[in-house]
Amino acid sequence: MDDGEDIRARWGLPDWTKPEDYPAKATDPLWRWEFLRRRPDYREAWDQWEAFFQRDDGGVVYAITDEPVRMELKFGVSVIYDPRQQLDEWTAWQLFRDAHGCLKPVRSSAQDLRRGADIARREAEEGYNLLDIEIAWQQDMEEACKEAGLMDYSFNIRKPLKPQIEKAFEHLLVLQEELHRKENTPKPSRELWPTYLRILDAHDCGVGWGTIGKTLWPTNEGSTKDKARRTHSLAEGVRDKFPV
Repeated sequence: MDDGEDIRARWGLPDWTKPEDYPAKATDPLWRWEFLRRRPDYREAWDQWEAFFQRDDGGVVYAITDEPVRMELKFGVSVIYDPRQQLDEWTAWQLFRDAHGCLKPVRSSAQDLRRGADIARREAEEGYNLLDIEIAWQQDMEEACKEAGLMDYSFNIRKPLKPQIEKAFEHLLVLQEELHRKENTPKPSRELWPTYLRILDAHDCGVGWGTIGKTLWPTNEGSTKDKARRTHSLAEGVRDKFPV
């Protein structure tokens, strides 16, 4: 077995030279899963937690981590499913059902004080500095929330809610246009997604750009190496920042 076949077997990948082995059409959750399971950092997370795997009644293999919030902010899922699996539509929907945006509650100062007191107590009992660990964790969480586009809002329920919500909505629209330029972002063409999956798999298996180009576009005149390289870059964009 050569290196390419080893990688295919390791991650449950189809034969990239056979377009019939790839989905032509799929629901959003299925597309999202197919790209997510090809992310290197997601595979690394599975390698980290694979030893704690479980199997549900339908035979789906997954692992529950001790950092579900971080996993959801990074990958859009709170548990790590085995990336070697090809999920059915229902399972994929279940996996991503909570990953379409959320309101994040703001913690009160009293909660922060209780958490600080608990940290101090545990430091005294366990004999090492937990506060630095907590601060680093909070900073990582803030960066992850910022990267995921999550915003905190406080509303006063003693006052009319409608103007508060409208004001928050207007503010969010401004931020969305300024920070992410949503209106000017071209919508990804789903017709190309099967090709994206094939080119991601081919590159993972160590296939050269020239071979990839000739296989995917056999009727093109001249070299297709640059086209293969550019298409792979676009495929990485969908894989790493799936358009929810």
